[in-house]
Amino acid sequence: MDDREMAELAALPAILQYLIDARKPKHDDTNDPAWRQIFEDANYFSQRFGGVYARNKRD
Repeated sequence: MDDREMAELAALPAILQYLIDARKPKHDDTNDPAWRQIFEDANYFSQRFGGVYARNKRD
């Protein structure tokens, strides 16, 4: 695994926790599209900011 992948994995739990706390549906229906959006956004943010971390570490 390179630095970028490690940074993405390290950032993902905190991002997920933040998004779940901020945007969790009021009910526990796991079929709600809001849940899918939370995980897609977490994946996007971890890739986006994991790359920034890796570049800063490399430079």
